[in-house]
Amino acid sequence: MLRPLDDIQDDLTFVYAHSGAKDKDDNDNRIYQIAAIIIGENARQNSYSSLVRYTKTTAKEYHYSNVSKDKLVKAPPKEQVAEEVTFFLRNQKYIFMFDNNDISKDLQFYTGAKRIVDLHFAAEYFLPFLESHSFKNLWEFFNGKPRNKISFDAGEVVNICLDLIRYICGKILNDTENPNATVIRYCLLKSNSLFGQIFAHITKNYQSYFGHIEGGLLNPYTKDDTNDWRQFLPKSQDLHVKKKEKVPYKKIIPASIDQAYAEFRANDRNFNDRPTQIEYSREIAHALNEGQILIIEAGTGTGKTQGYLIPVMEHLYLNPDSRVAISTYTKNLQNQIYNREIKHLTDTHKKFQDISYALLKGKSNYICVEKLDDLYDEEKGPNYILAWLYLLNLVFHFRDAEGDVVGSKVKKVLEKNLDFGQFLNEISAKNGCSVSHKTCPAQVVMGEALASRLIVTNHSKLALLQAEALLSGLFSNYIIDEASHFEHAVRDAFGIDLVSKDLFEIVNYIKNVANSINAKGSASFQPAMKQVLAFIDALKNEVNTISLILKSMNNHTNSNVTEMHHLRPNDHKFKNGHLENHLNPIKENITDIVKQFDVLDNLDNPKEAGLSRRKVNRLGTYLDQLKECLENVKEIIEKIIDDNNVLSYRIFEKNWILSLQPVDVSEIINNKIHKEKDSIVYTSATLSQKESFDIFGGIIGVMKPGASIKVVKSCCIPSPFAPGAMEIICHKDAVSGEYNNKEVWCKKVIDILPDLITKNNGSTLVLFSSYEDLKKVAKEVSEQIIEAGFPLFIQEPGISTIGISEEFRTIKESVLFGVDTFWYGVDFKGDTLTQLIITRLPFPNPNDPIQLSRKRTMNRDIYWQRYSYEKDIKLRQGIGRLIRSETDWGKVYILDSRYIKP
Repeated sequence: MLRPLDDIQDDLTFVYAHSGAKDKDDNDNRIYQIAAIIIGENARQNSYSSLVRYTKTTAKEYHYSNVSKDKLVKAPPKEQVAEEVTFFLRNQKYIFMFDNNDISKDLQFYTGAKRIVDLHFAAEYFLPFLESHSFKNLWEFFNGKPRNKISFDAGEVVNICLDLIRYICGKILNDTENPNATVIRYCLLKSNSLFGQIFAHITKNYQSYFGHIEGGLLNPYTKDDTNDWRQFLPKSQDLHVKKKEKVPYKKIIPASIDQAYAEFRANDRNFNDRPTQIEYSREIAHALNEGQILIIEAGTGTGKTQGYLIPVMEHLYLNPDSRVAISTYTKNLQNQIYNREIKHLTDTHKKFQDISYALLKGKSNYICVEKLDDLYDEEKGPNYILAWLYLLNLVFHFRDAEGDVVGSKVKKVLEKNLDFGQFLNEISAKNGCSVSHKTCPAQVVMGEALASRLIVTNHSKLALLQAEALLSGLFSNYIIDEASHFEHAVRDAFGIDLVSKDLFEIVNYIKNVANSINAKGSASFQPAMKQVLAFIDALKNEVNTISLILKSMNNHTNSNVTEMHHLRPNDHKFKNGHLENHLNPIKENITDIVKQFDVLDNLDNPKEAGLSRRKVNRLGTYLDQLKECLENVKEIIEKIIDDNNVLSYRIFEKNWILSLQPVDVSEIINNKIHKEKDSIVYTSATLSQKESFDIFGGIIGVMKPGASIKVVKSCCIPSPFAPGAMEIICHKDAVSGEYNNKEVWCKKVIDILPDLITKNNGSTLVLFSSYEDLKKVAKEVSEQIIEAGFPLFIQEPGISTIGISEEFRTIKESVLFGVDTFWYGVDFKGDTLTQLIITRLPFPNPNDPIQLSRKRTMNRDIYWQRYSYEKDIKLRQGIGRLIRSETDWGKVYILDSRYIKP
């Protein structure tokens, strides 16, 4: 796909095959249905479709393709189908296929050695703004309406592929629909690859292929291609705001809250009138009026989002100089609030339409276009050009696509000959992207935030808002949603990480530049560059020494690399018994490297050093990153002895991460938020323990004597859903899930799970407290569940959960095994979920560095109260997944005898 196109064929050929597991009964065949279509110029079409004999079909295969097992047993053998497909494709040199299941090699038996253009790659590449690139999601996107089923036969998938090509070439690459198409087409051709050339070809000949569909009117190619991509970038607004003198707030009167809900009743046919939501809004309004700290728990179904948006917008309407920041833990909720909830409110309440609002994500979500410009190089081959263009497309879609999230297929393809992770790290706006970069997305959204009276952001960004020079002091009222996660976010925001992989990438680039200067620059630079090379070697040796020491600790050959492990800085394995004796040489070598490059800052002509201007700019980016590493090393050395900071590490085969984090963040929250803001609302469905907010109050620092100068109020709004809709049962055969009984517990779970799932006819979410538990249980029960006829979806580390959530939501009888992210923030409304199984109580890992530090520094009783609180909050979050609407119902089974029903 990345090699050049030798010869353009006249036809467009699409092939798709449904596949399952290897079928030993039929010569290791995976494919059970195949379809193809050939589209020639002047709208000529020819199609082929066939089932393939397959005996290993499961319920999941049926739900994907709607093909029954009986039909597959009677289908022709793969040899016969392969002969037919080969003949059908006999004149084709390359084919389009959507390889969503890594079947390209299996498909070769049917298609021969055709070159493949992977449309899964193309979908991620050209449509990065889609939440999912599943067939269901693509179909809904192209057709503009929901689809209730997830099944598509192979012929339907081929038509989706055809729609994908039409959308890419008729919309994305159409300069009348998308002005920046001229740049994308230019770079596609410059890549000199089959992928780039074929999409440019189809776009240029669009009317010949698809004119009969579009009425012959569409012409995507009306302008010449160009490499002037900067002309299509938005520019930031003036990044200066005159701060106004604070005046007393006008107060929201209760009648205005009632009136707002009356307008909902009058203008929104789907509005569900809930007294608990009105009560919730009144509490928020009172906190804004009185400048309070409000801790408010609102049960599932209260309607929290609109519940706080109504008083927030009323407050902003009454007080033109006031500003409010709303923060959430999950990106999904941030996008929902910004894209749907605020718009819905302003559509039904016209007086709020002039209140400006913005979505403010962290800088790491955006790409710096100045750094991206420095990476542009047409001479580096198809991988490089296509990677650069993909990143540019993320810039073009910065409002609706994540700049730091790469599609799995895009990453897999482009990383074959390119360190794409390093590429992303270099061009991130998280550092070195200044306000002078007027066209960088991070600065554009900053300008929008400055001009807005309401911002939606994330917890980490909110915690650091006071440190943002331009935004500091502008937003005086905070609504902190999903507040049960706020402590964790603050800890991450104020933590310090030192990553050996990042450090190596930085110094390796600098080493290449130093070697280049030695070879091409003037002789005056050579002594400094030789010093740089020596310092880099010394730094690498020290980093490798730390790696060897960390690997020798605690027999990490069998440990979970996803976990952080507590690190004692005075461990005897370190030189002279302390980590500082390794960090100090790293600090000194980094300092010396930076000093040696100071001479380049004064070069008017970079050619004296044998460098291009772009390379000098890239060098500056890497030196900035190196300086940031230096500050992190200094801060770790400085704070390593502080009892309120805990040091931890994660070790991998080739690199390590050191992390220093505050244990108790209450003082940070008090100083950075409570003492600086007018009103702060903490809200979530789970904040209290046995109707007490004492522990959460301690977490945010309002329970200490003299900690807060504000009035602190807490209250609980119950869920409006009928309590009888859910039954919580500790299974009669459950045993204790405590650590020393884990083997017995695991065997019991394996015994219990299949029977519960079968009796409920699937529709089950199974929550595990760790990946280790999930893998052990799944290994033993997966086959039994699948053979019973239930599609089984299993969460995998590092893989987006959007796809399996969509499949589980759509297939009524399915079963989902999940960890962490499935305990909170997901909705499975209706009868797709009627049974929730919690395999083990979600006690925190006692060996987690934070837990070990608390245990060392806290009073014993207080420690265990806090430990129990974290378990209770996560357990309640998990249980809350079952009932998400008024019509939901079901049972919660807990397979851990330690559960005591409150």
